[in-house]
Amino acid sequence: MFNLFPPRTNQHYRDVHVISSRKPTEVVRCYSDEPICPINALKAVEATLPPSEPGEVKQLKTFFG
Repeated sequence: MFNLFPPRTNQHYRDVHVISSRKPTEVVRCYSDEPICPINALKAVEATLPPSEPGEVKQLKTFFG
């Protein structure tokens, strides 16, 4: 029998480092059933972050590989 909706396993992940000028570095892990593109991971994390405080600088970094 063919299963159209296989169970989710979240076997792939990518870490995104959020570096802030006012808070300690935070590591956000994105999970998926398929390999995750680094750019899509950065966009997904950026969409979930709260807005920056006045004078705060944030950098998002991930590693290719």
